[in-house]
Amino acid sequence: MARRNRSHVLTAQPRDARGGSVYGTGRPSTVSLNIKNDAVHAAVRELARRLAVSQTSAVEFAVRAKLAELGSGQQREDRVRRIRAAATAAQEAFRGVDLRAARG
Repeated sequence: MARRNRSHVLTAQPRDARGGSVYGTGRPSTVSLNIKNDAVHAAVRELARRLAVSQTSAVEFAVRAKLAELGSGQQREDRVRRIRAAATAAQEAFRGVDLRAARG
């Protein structure tokens, strides 16, 4: 669940599958994220509205989507390696070709 006070503090209570505290203390734990930027807060509200979810869920969705987009460091290195190999192959394929003359 998410609550917003005047300082735009989102408060989430992490729960396990049965709805209990993930910290096992027997009482609800509170994790806060204080968003001080009004434009960011408005964007989170808009995303939550469009997805029909809480603000906390909207932030979670956006963060997880961005992390998936970025991938791991190894995935990034592999992607860079493939792009560089493709660029090298393209340079080799067009070596000696006058592309300006080919445009006509």
